[in-house]
Amino acid sequence: MAARDLLGYLTGDLAEAREHRAAAFRAVSESVYAPQVSRVLVGLADLALRYERYAQAARLLGAAAGVLGLPDRAQPDVARIEDAVRRRLGDEGFAEAAREGAAADWRELAEVTLAG
Repeated sequence: MAARDLLGYLTGDLAEAREHRAAAFRAVSESVYAPQVSRVLVGLADLALRYERYAQAARLLGAAAGVLGLPDRAQPDVARIEDAVRRRLGDEGFAEAAREGAAADWRELAEVTLAG
């Protein structure tokens, strides 16, 4: 799971990134281990950001925080993605989308992101 997540981050090819992120999602889709789920959701937020789907990226960050019970500041990508999304959506837009994500089913958010 971690290797596929990392490969999704490292590749410049979006189709290949989606493939790696999908594999990481499949690996944790039945997991109850919150840190792994959160890591994959942050990776999917990165993918959404790369596709310029800013509200979806914010929702995924919200879902990742919801899974853990608090924002995951151990992952440096969280701050990078959050900053980029806030620049596009503004503080209120980001906060609203993140709240939506925290209240949503994280599996559904992931599937929507991977579907394109």
